[in-house]
Amino acid sequence: MRRLVQLLVILALPVFLVLTSVRMLMTPAFARWEYRRPGFPNPTVFPVEARQSTVETTLAYVKGAGDDRLITELTLKDGRRVYNAREVRHLRDVRNVTRAAFTVHLVTGLFLLAALVYLSVTERGRPAAWALVGGSVLTVVLLIGIGAVAALSFNAFFVRFHRIFFEGNTWIFPETDSLIQLFPEKFWFDAAMLIVLLSLLQAVLLEGVGLLWLGLTRRRSATAL
Repeated sequence: MRRLVQLLVILALPVFLVLTSVRMLMTPAFARWEYRRPGFPNPTVFPVEARQSTVETTLAYVKGAGDDRLITELTLKDGRRVYNAREVRHLRDVRNVTRAAFTVHLVTGLFLLAALVYLSVTERGRPAAWALVGGSVLTVVLLIGIGAVAALSFNAFFVRFHRIFFEGNTWIFPETDSLIQLFPEKFWFDAAMLIVLLSLLQAVLLEGVGLLWLGLTRRRSATAL
């Protein structure tokens, strides 16, 4: 049983860390930082000053706030609706995917907490420490591979990602649509690279915790002898 729990911790840790990074970037602060970066493309079909407030409302919706009216009734100062019916449908799909991802994040986090507590009560916590180290190493290996693929061929990576989570071509829009104006390819490339980097940083820190934990248990064992 202990071995099985260790294996599940190792497999669950990459999922938890990546989703933690995703949640960290699904904030108005990240959008604001991205929009202020030199060279980031400005919208061409609506005022640039409306971009941040529009994104904040959109993020709130996809994270579960309100209902469809939050985006169907979203308008610019001149009365134009921000999103057309096709964009609304996609945002509804994104909301459903986000809800599922947040649920997985919560369940995975609770499992990891319970599993590590269970593993820490035997053998001075060595099983828990090894599980942390193993999960962290797996995370690093997976993310280096995924990050390399995304960096070298982001368009193919982006297409594959959307085909996994969304139906048909419902996620493809012309450049004049608001979703592309608000979230151009550069936005998603930067987000993907930051998710990889943040997840790697978390994995390295947890690996350090696991190795420190192992070192402490060895010292205690040597002292006991």
